[in-house]
Amino acid sequence: MGIFPAKDGSVINQYALTDDPIFQQATTAAKSIARKLSSSTLTPLFLLAGFSLTARRKTDPGADLSSRREALDRVVANAGLKLDETFDDIPAEKFPLSDDLRKILAAKPGSLAAFLDSLLEIVSSSSRMTDPAYLQILAYASASCIRLNMDAISPEIFSASGYIAFTQGALPPNLSLSTLFLNNHDAFEALINDQKLNRDIHPEADQRLAPISQAISKAIDSAESEGEKLLASLDVGLKTGHTNLARRVVAYHEAGHAIVSAILRPSLAVTKVTIAGKDDADGMTSYDPNSPYWDISQTKSILEASLATVLAGRAAQRIKFGNDEIDAGASSDIESATDQAWRGVALFGLDEELGPVNIDVVAKLQGHGNGWIFDLSQRRVHALLNAAAEKAEQVLRANWNQVEIVVEELLSRQTVNELQFAEKLQERSLADDPNARRARSRPIIRRLRFAQAPGILQTQEGPVCYAVGDPIIEEPEGSWPAGRTYVERFYRPQQGLTMGQDGDYTKESQNVLVLQLKDVKRLDMPNAKGVLRGKAGDWLVDYGQGEFSIVGAAQFSQLYELDSE
Repeated sequence: MGIFPAKDGSVINQYALTDDPIFQQATTAAKSIARKLSSSTLTPLFLLAGFSLTARRKTDPGADLSSRREALDRVVANAGLKLDETFDDIPAEKFPLSDDLRKILAAKPGSLAAFLDSLLEIVSSSSRMTDPAYLQILAYASASCIRLNMDAISPEIFSASGYIAFTQGALPPNLSLSTLFLNNHDAFEALINDQKLNRDIHPEADQRLAPISQAISKAIDSAESEGEKLLASLDVGLKTGHTNLARRVVAYHEAGHAIVSAILRPSLAVTKVTIAGKDDADGMTSYDPNSPYWDISQTKSILEASLATVLAGRAAQRIKFGNDEIDAGASSDIESATDQAWRGVALFGLDEELGPVNIDVVAKLQGHGNGWIFDLSQRRVHALLNAAAEKAEQVLRANWNQVEIVVEELLSRQTVNELQFAEKLQERSLADDPNARRARSRPIIRRLRFAQAPGILQTQEGPVCYAVGDPIIEEPEGSWPAGRTYVERFYRPQQGLTMGQDGDYTKESQNVLVLQLKDVKRLDMPNAKGVLRGKAGDWLVDYGQGEFSIVGAAQFSQLYELDSE
């Protein structure tokens, strides 16, 4: 007689215990209990409850069940399941198995006694401890499990729920617990955020207690004293919290590299950003290895962009977590940056103050590597590195919203590919930027021509694609393509013209959001039309519906009027 469904939908019936009448009755009762409690999954707790109910109903439940009757009743009682009510038997139906129940069956228990012992081992750990703080945390964790529709309490849920109970003042005074929670505040907060827990949750008095996971059970069993057991049960999930914190640091580090490279080296594609570390690396940002960028003869500007990119990971950590939280994770970046800076200054003659000198040649001619010219080289390398670090930080602060977006994506996916990264670079709206201001464009007459063939126009801010029929705005200071839909909304043809004909058009006044750039800014236009770059002092203009432009500081005052603050 088949009782359980396998992963492929077939029924598990290879175990001899499935033919045992006691097992069959207990399984039927367990499914009735699960259905009564609106659970679609059969768990070890429900199965133990089914055995407990069967033992109560039968006059002679057998030696295996009778000898474990007390343990069964204790587990069921501690879990808050009330079996004194009538559970109707239901026809045999397939119930999905929880992972821990599937593992017990996969071990092929040879007898009903062995099967019961395995069930009790995985479930009864939550009933072994009588510490009031533990039981209160268990109640909070059970409430979270029920809300999240989980069958068992994971270490992360247990630890995060303990911290929530502590912050609500629901735990009895305990110095060791207070020390644990207060000194690991950030890790517990990371757990709550990652598990998406409700901080305002309160356990109900008649709520059933969910079973704890094997990981928590093992931690409790390995500890000696009652106090150590409680700390051990919390430490399992806390380790994940610290791991998540470390992963968050890596995410900011790698996002820093990627964003600064994309802005300062726009011709070099970022192909992958990952926090799924391999070997000794915690994360990695990859660039197009076949790009012609690598073959370009190194100039001072290329060197400075490279140094800022290499040091951007450390800069991002500094911005987010402060100076005191800078760690040794950037040591390889610093080593690489120092090597590049030394080569640029001391070997390639890229420093204006030191001039066209190759220090290696000087050392060979002198027979030693010291003296004022070597001291100057070291000072110039130091200055170059500090300037690069400062540039990286300025660029990141000016584009921090994009850093946060990439970090969020990394924490969710662990790896972001080239397309996903490019999508995250696109501006959505300035509405949520606290530094954005409202402005109104001034009415102006402009010359428009409409493209007869597709092409690319080199604007002052970067190359932009246009299609047949796209309007191109022509001004003395330069030309640029505009969206056809946008032009039809805000431009009116002068007398004698119809929309789509070349000629003079009046641009109507429009309310916009604007942001003055504090440093270089990359603007990826929608529909992959182009990548614009603005500099400090320029204005980013949000016209709504995904339409943006970059306007130079001198032009801005002629074209727009800021609302009074």
